Amino acid sequence: MCISGSPAIVEAARLAGVHEMILRMPGGYETEIGLGGAALSGGERQRIALARAVYGTPRFVVLDEPNASLDAEGERALLVAMDALKKAGVTMVVIAHRPSILRHVDKILVLRNGGVSLFGPRDEVIPKVSGPEPTERMTGTGQPGRVRGRRRHAGRPSSRSHRTGARARTG
Repeated sequence: MCISGSPAIVEAARLAGVHEMILRMPGGYETEIGLGGAALSGGERQRIALARAVYGTPRFVVLDEPNASLDAEGERALLVAMDALKKAGVTMVVIAHRPSILRHVDKILVLRNGGVSLFGPRDEVIPKVSGPEPTERMTGTGQPGRVRGRRRHAGRPSSRSHRTGARARTG
């Protein structure tokens, strides 16, 4: 089956910033990447997953740790895609531990110990979670500590007790 000519697939790949990467692969859009994307790096898998998420012009997208395995180029592509989705009126829910992605959302919900700790416009919530010292940020304990939890794998913190959910939408 030849899918390389499918306009919807190419559009999703372009939006996710992976079209050129795919074209550089030996078979382009027909490249076999193995079970679970075994032939790809973690960042490449994450970028392909973003293309799959935006395929077919969705109205609602959930991005769970979308920048956990991305390099600088991948993160730039993610932010461009998020901005394009936002301009298209797509509602996004972004679950993130890395605060860099939060600059591109409208509202932030902070969960601590299983409950809502903060909710509101980004510009009001970020200063409250940022704190005066980088080591005191986003530890979820109120005590000085590491900015992010100890790593288990692929950018996932070891504790889920502190999650930041952000929503970006137009209007």
